[in-house]
Amino acid sequence: MASIDVLYSCSSCHNKFKYDELSHGQQLCKSCRRKFPLVQCSYCRLDFHQLDSTSNDLVCDQCEKELELHGPPSNCSICNLPSAFKGTICIRCLHAQKKYGNPVNCEHCKLKCAFHKSTEAKKKVNGKTLCLLCTLNYKKTLFKRTNDSRHKDKHVSVSKRAKLDVTSFSSATSSSSSSSVPLYNPVSSVTRMETMDPLASGLVQQNEKLQNEITSMKKQISLKDQQLLEKDKMICSLKADNLEREKDHRFKIQSLQKQHGDSVSVLKVEIQSLKKQLSHQTTTKQKIKAPTHISSSLLS
Repeated sequence: MASIDVLYSCSSCHNKFKYDELSHGQQLCKSCRRKFPLVQCSYCRLDFHQLDSTSNDLVCDQCEKELELHGPPSNCSICNLPSAFKGTICIRCLHAQKKYGNPVNCEHCKLKCAFHKSTEAKKKVNGKTLCLLCTLNYKKTLFKRTNDSRHKDKHVSVSKRAKLDVTSFSSATSSSSSSSVPLYNPVSSVTRMETMDPLASGLVQQNEKLQNEITSMKKQISLKDQQLLEKDKMICSLKADNLEREKDHRFKIQSLQKQHGDSVSVLKVEIQSLKKQLSHQTTTKQKIKAPTHISSSLLS
């Protein structure tokens, strides 16, 4: 009995597709993924397709649900992203901590927000232990470089094809001239060369133009890579400064809380001692008043 493939509907156009042809999170087909822009969530920093073009809030579906349930999030104590809707740790870091253990230092940003994952997952990032943001930046940079290399290879193949056309044209002209030696006609040969020379010069000019474009694109790629590297360094330094400031702020809060607790305990001890003194004074006054009252009653 032949197996029937189960089809699933796209969440935007509602057409039926195979499960592998739809996106993982939003269940969008390929045409809808091209139609809607790819943006980054302002909370979890994951990319998603913005279906509502009128909305200015860059929030994915999962974070929007958590925002409705728990309100505005706080910064996660591990990844430092504003995605901790419930508690001090976000859902992603909580699941990773249960699965992989305690966090370790990232090999790129040097912050303690990465996890020791499996070897299959590390192969996707060149065998390194990276945090979420560094993993996303690495994958985006790798995807951009592969696209640029494909574009560059396409230009190189076009230039090689132009070279082959020029060489084949020169060999064809030489063979035709050699074959036409017995039947030499000066008028026809002159007209033939006049028609062929512009074509050859045009191919050579096109080849030079393509080579100049390739060199300029290589320079632009190297410049963009340098700019991305400088931006990554700046982001890492800002993250480190922010982490140090948060640590200092937490230490100050803890010290102030400790001082407040010590002062409250000292005041409580003083209040207890004053209460004891007051009770002692009241008992002594009552003892002094009692015998005087008895003596006055006897005299009367």
